[in-house]
Amino acid sequence: ADDWEDEYFDTGHLYDPYLDMTECIAEDIARFMEKYRPGDVISMADLKEWMAPLADVAPGEERSDALAKSILYKMTALSMLDKNGLIEIVGETVTVKGHMDPEDVIITIPGEAAEEIIPETLKEHNVTMAVTVTPVPEHLLIFGPEAIIDGDLDTIDEIIDDLGIDEEEYISFRAGVSMKRAVIARTLEILEERGTLTPEEALETLNGTPLEGTEEAYSISLELTSEFVKGLLNDLKKVGLVRKKGEKFRAI
Repeated sequence: ADDWEDEYFDTGHLYDPYLDMTECIAEDIARFMEKYRPGDVISMADLKEWMAPLADVAPGEERSDALAKSILYKMTALSMLDKNGLIEIVGETVTVKGHMDPEDVIITIPGEAAEEIIPETLKEHNVTMAVTVTPVPEHLLIFGPEAIIDGDLDTIDEIIDDLGIDEEEYISFRAGVSMKRAVIARTLEILEERGTLTPEEALETLNGTPLEGTEEAYSISLELTSEFVKGLLNDLKKVGLVRKKGEKFRAI
């Protein structure tokens, strides 16, 4: 059995519990849309009754576990309905904003559920892995823009090694440098396509169009801040990759 399991997971198959969870959430979403129509305003009391239908729970000791799973899946279903713009939660009520084909509803599960799965298997099951990039500083390591844009990462590795910074923490920083380079490349592409842009226009375009991943099943969405984009454009100006006229930047 162990050999079979090793072979099964080595090939990148989807882990069944996550498939089961996703299917249960999808079923709850479909049932919710069957029960409630667009325009319905649902009280919290009715919502709690929908979330924990005692009739669906088996008797005995497993009852509490089944009930907990049912509530968890339905809470996730509500969250997905909200993220897909199908409901609006205000105070103690939920308003149904609309319906859509259950197969078109985007269901999000933790990335750990699929991190070991090969891209071909993800594609087979129509699963997309998305990385959201948010500029949250963890360490203050100051490098000039030239080092970030054109610097030799091997040389930076040597500098960091001499500083005695924890290896795992540096790996996170190094990944951040690589990601920033990807954002820089996308920024220059946008400027070449659009001509001139203000920082606000660049921010809107960057956050509105995901980066293409190296694998077909992967994409990278950005949640950049205005300050980050302004700083990025100014760094590109310092190294001579863009020019600024008034409030707008353009690629050279």
